[in-house]
Amino acid sequence: MLIDEFKNHLNFERQLTKNTILAYGRDVKQFADFCTRHNKGLAEASPELLDNFVYSLKTEKTLAPASVFRKIEAVRCFYKFMLVEGLIKEDPTKFLYSPRLIQKGPSQLSQEDMETIKGLDTGDSLFFNHQDPNMVEWFDNMTKVRREQQDITKEKKNWE
Repeated sequence: MLIDEFKNHLNFERQLTKNTILAYGRDVKQFADFCTRHNKGLAEASPELLDNFVYSLKTEKTLAPASVFRKIEAVRCFYKFMLVEGLIKEDPTKFLYSPRLIQKGPSQLSQEDMETIKGLDTGDSLFFNHQDPNMVEWFDNMTKVRREQQDITKEKKNWE
């Protein structure tokens, strides 16, 4: 069966983990069932059918965004496999939109946290003198710069 060949490809050529292979296999099987319900075979899938599949995934309330993303990537990987194997001439996932997952960055201090730190009257600490206005200002500015850098990195990742 084609899905079993695909799973072998993931195992031996791509060397993915067992859990990833099982998940991709289930995801492609789900797409194959979707194609069958729409009277299409896997090799006959059109970009429109793929868009409908993605829409059905996004409207399914029980799926987390990461699961939707993985299912789309599994189908995309499957069609690349079919293309390399010569089973299709054109990849229908070529222009398939795949939503980007928002990556969680490290937590930052909020403005409220900064005000709390500024208000501390603990004298010297291992980090800085809480009574020295220059040190408090320096620490506040450093935190703002790091937040801006993180925002720029997030924007850059979302564009890639």
